[in-house]
Amino acid sequence: VYTFTGVVPGSYTVTPSKANHIPSGATFGVSNMNVLANVQLIPFINVSGTIRDAQNNAIPGVAYIVTSSNLNSPETRFPDAFGSYSTGINPRPNTPATLTPVKYGYTFSPASATFTSVAGGSQTVNFTGTLNNPIDASAAFVAQHYRDFLGREPDQAGLDFWRNGIESCGHLVACTEVKRVDTSAAFFFAIENQETGVLVYRTHKAAFGDITGTPIPVRRTTFVADQALIAQNVQVGVGAWQAQLEANKAAYFNAFVARAAFTTAFPTTMTPAQFVDKLNQNAEGALSPAERDTLVGELTSGAKSRAQVLRAVAEDETFAQSQFRRAFVFMQYVGYLRRDPDAPDFRGIPDPNFDGFNFWLAKLNEFNGSYIDAEMVKAFITSIEYRQRFGQ
Repeated sequence: VYTFTGVVPGSYTVTPSKANHIPSGATFGVSNMNVLANVQLIPFINVSGTIRDAQNNAIPGVAYIVTSSNLNSPETRFPDAFGSYSTGINPRPNTPATLTPVKYGYTFSPASATFTSVAGGSQTVNFTGTLNNPIDASAAFVAQHYRDFLGREPDQAGLDFWRNGIESCGHLVACTEVKRVDTSAAFFFAIENQETGVLVYRTHKAAFGDITGTPIPVRRTTFVADQALIAQNVQVGVGAWQAQLEANKAAYFNAFVARAAFTTAFPTTMTPAQFVDKLNQNAEGALSPAERDTLVGELTSGAKSRAQVLRAVAEDETFAQSQFRRAFVFMQYVGYLRRDPDAPDFRGIPDPNFDGFNFWLAKLNEFNGSYIDAEMVKAFITSIEYRQRFGQ
C-alpha cells in the first residue's frame, strides 16, 4: 500500500521499480478528489541459450514455444541463424513458464524447460535436437522418392522445389505432415511415372491379365526392370525428353511382343480379331466396339504392328482410368516397401490372400480415389516397415 498526500492537481505517473521485474505503472490525473491508482511488478527472467543438433549446427526451421502466465496463448519464437536465442518470460507463483523447442522429426534434450522462480534474473538453457530417422529430413525424403518412383537420382532443381515446399511449413508439424503426404503422392501422379511405371503395369495387364490367383498383373522384379527400359535417359522438362520417351516406348513394345511369354500367349497363328479380342479381354473390355474394330482393321492391313496394337490398348484412356487405383495401390508396395503385396513384410509374415492390397484398394474406392481421405499415402510413409528401411 502506498500513499501520497498533499498532491496538487495535475497529471502524474506512478512507476514501481525492482530488479528483475517488469513495472506496470499507472498514469492518472489529480483534481480535488482522492485517487486510487494500482500498480504492479511482474517477475521477469531472461532466458538464453542455443537450439542446435549434436554437431552444434543450427537446425533450419526450428522454433520454440513460450507458455507464460502473462500471455493469453502460447507464443512461437525463433532462434537466430546460428541457433541462438534470448527471450524474456514471466513466471508467477504456482503458474510456471515453459520453453519447448519444436521441429518435425526431431526429439529435443531437454524436451522443454520450466521456470517457477519469481525472483527473476538470467538463466541459460541449451537444447540439443536429434533427427529421429534420416527419412524425416526433407532432402532425404524427396531424394528417396526419385529413386523409388522414378528410378533415378534427383536433379537439383526438382530436389530443391519439393524440399522447399515441405520446408515452407517451418516448425509447424501438422503442416509438414500434410506437405510430406502431398509431395509423396505427387511422384505417383508425375508424368514421368505415369508414362513409365504405370504404363508398364497396364501393359502387363493387357498382355496377360492378372497373375493366376492374384489381383496384380506383374511382379515387382519385372516391373522395376521394365520401368527402367522406358525411363532410360528421360527427365521431364529437360532436353528432347518427349522424343526420348517416344523412342523408349517404341523399343519397349517391340521387344515386349517378342518375349517368349507373349509369343506363347499370342501365337502368330492367331487372327487379328483373335489377337485384339484377347487383349481386350485381359483389359476387362475397356475397348469400345468401334475401337476394337479399328484396331482389328489396322492390324489386318498392316497399318499397325502387334507391338503398336498392344501399346494402343495399354494407353487406352478408358483402360487407364479403370486401372488407375489398382496401379496406385500396387506402386505403394513396390515403391515404399520395395516388395510385392503378398511378399513377407518386415516381420517376415507373408500376405498370400492380398488382404493388405485389397484393403487399400477398397479404401480408395470408398473415398472415390482420394488418397487423402483414404489416408493411404500417409499410412505407407509413416509405417514401421517404410521407416525401418532408413533407421528406426
